[in-house]
Amino acid sequence: MATCPNINLPEWKELVAAQGKARAYFLWNEYSGDVPGQEYTGVAGVESISPKVKQLIAKMGVDILDLQTYAEQNPDIDISGAYAIADAVGK
Repeated sequence: MATCPNINLPEWKELVAAQGKARAYFLWNEYSGDVPGQEYTGVAGVESISPKVKQLIAKMGVDILDLQTYAEQNPDIDISGAYAIADAVGK
């Protein structure tokens, strides 16, 4: 049975931003609304940060990692869905 998203949900908006509207609908239906976390990271992640912002962040001593890399380095972190991602970044 098809699963339709609530287009007002932040999770839906994040998924559309990362994957585009058509693919977001496909993924939402495919996973019955519980879309895996890696689908929320588009190719524009860390690469989309401007060089000046990267310099500023580096001066602050902060290491920028995309979600997939962070998850690989921290296997105990659950990134299986939007709520899990929110929990992970909120710590």
